[in-house]
Amino acid sequence: MRLLPVSGLILLFAALSHAQSAADMPPSLIYRSEPEYSAEATRARVQSSVMLGITVGEDGRAHDIHVTEGAGFGLDEMAIEAMDKWRFNPGTHDGHPAAAPANIEMNFSILAKNDKEDRSGQLARLNFTLPPDASRPELLVGMLPADPKGSGDQSLRFHLQVDAQGVPKNVTVISSDAPVWEKQVQRVVQTWRFQPAVVNGNPVAVEGVFEIAHSGPPPDEAPAVNVVVPEGLEASNKSNDDAPAPRLAQTSLPVAGLIARAAHTATLLANGTVLLAGGESPESLRAHVIASAQTYDSVTRSIANTGNLLTPREGHSATLLKDGTVLIVGGETAGHKLASTEIFDPSTGKFSEGASLQTAREAHAAALLPDGRVLICGGIGVDGKVLASAEIYDPRLKSFLSAGAMAKERISFNAVTLKDGRVLLVGAGASAEVFDPESGAFSPVGSMASARFGSSATLFDNGQVLIAGGTGGSQKDELASAEIFDPVTNSFRATGSMAWARAVAVAVRLVSGKVLISGGSAQTEIYDPNSGTFSLGPLLSGAHRGDTATLLENGTVLLAGSSAEVLQVR
Repeated sequence: MRLLPVSGLILLFAALSHAQSAADMPPSLIYRSEPEYSAEATRARVQSSVMLGITVGEDGRAHDIHVTEGAGFGLDEMAIEAMDKWRFNPGTHDGHPAAAPANIEMNFSILAKNDKEDRSGQLARLNFTLPPDASRPELLVGMLPADPKGSGDQSLRFHLQVDAQGVPKNVTVISSDAPVWEKQVQRVVQTWRFQPAVVNGNPVAVEGVFEIAHSGPPPDEAPAVNVVVPEGLEASNKSNDDAPAPRLAQTSLPVAGLIARAAHTATLLANGTVLLAGGESPESLRAHVIASAQTYDSVTRSIANTGNLLTPREGHSATLLKDGTVLIVGGETAGHKLASTEIFDPSTGKFSEGASLQTAREAHAAALLPDGRVLICGGIGVDGKVLASAEIYDPRLKSFLSAGAMAKERISFNAVTLKDGRVLLVGAGASAEVFDPESGAFSPVGSMASARFGSSATLFDNGQVLIAGGTGGSQKDELASAEIFDPVTNSFRATGSMAWARAVAVAVRLVSGKVLISGGSAQTEIYDPNSGTFSLGPLLSGAHRGDTATLLENGTVLLAGSSAEVLQVR
């Protein structure tokens, strides 16, 4: 079984606690710590949300953290623990730091593999009325009931008492709009067993309210069909024009306002927005590098302009640092390789000059190391040669230091920070290697079955990495095959192939743990790590070459390039 805690949509409403002037600014988030799942909620398969009230102090920390709407099941405590680690740029009044109240909603969603029951559409709460100095009852045995079979939305509220032996008593209905599901839930709750509430070392009975809701498809709407590639449909390296025409409904939402761009970067910021920076404009007859930067807000579903890059650049990298700022590195402008870097500050929406690279480079790879440093390696240098050199950005020193060299020169490759802290460098041929930040050494690992340039690389929760698509060395040699890297054995193995060959594969891991693949075709595909196979995903409005794909906090995916679309896919 695999459990994945996810903090979803976060709503921040802040107002200064005094009369405001036009120059007053509310607090802005610069660092967020994701809440962990409690053992209790994990056992019970609970999905819920916790609303916290806080005061953002002049020191940028959260003070007076308290629960305004609890979830129970131990999630309230986890939300408070995470909130204590958040950091803000404090609000200002008349140009001076000022305290400001705020409300934060932390959403908890859980993914449990191999469950016999479907609980995917549920939200639940369990809150008790406790006497002074009493501990909260902890659910030790029992899970939430399965989703109802019917369509539409259902919600139930029950009153219950947990006695001094931890047994639920007097489970009665307060409100219900699903009579059949109501009886099932009532039977399940009666089988639960708790560690009882305790006052001064003595178990006591307490009263509580259990709420559960399920959101299903409307009664007149048939469930979505997951279309699987039929047996006998072989993957092909032919041109995408020869690929079979899919017949799937479009399930993406267009977003207006994007400045068309390619070879850009997309970075999910701590405040939940996405920074789209630089690139080249594909709309003009002669592509030119652009300095524009924009942000996408998944709450308002809108794109807004922010401060421009100091230097127009394409083929650069962008890495979210642990302090919430973004490190923009290298790239190319007007045919010149860049050694310059920039820092984007989400609190101001502006870019500032950063330290210079030791070696100018574009089309390189970047990876955030566990200690907050950033590995920069490979790419193309000023003389047009492919580089093997590497360097590390240290945010404490605000400078780049040499990190030696890879085993071979690489371009159009991937750098993936593994669960054990090493960095997998794969592509630009069949070979692969890992960088160990503790020893500072590069070490070769097993080779892929196919040489790949422009492939995707996606890390799974189990530590393995999916490598998909790309080319074998020429644009005509497009690949539909995929491989899995196992960090335990440091080796690759084949897995299922895509239906579409993709010269530049763009991948993003979904909330479900599956991987969405796009690029070079209007048809996306979804890889299931449990079955090792691809199935057809949402149909896009166009081929979307040169896109970036970003998983948003609400579980949808932003594809941005020549246009912007949001995919509602899990």
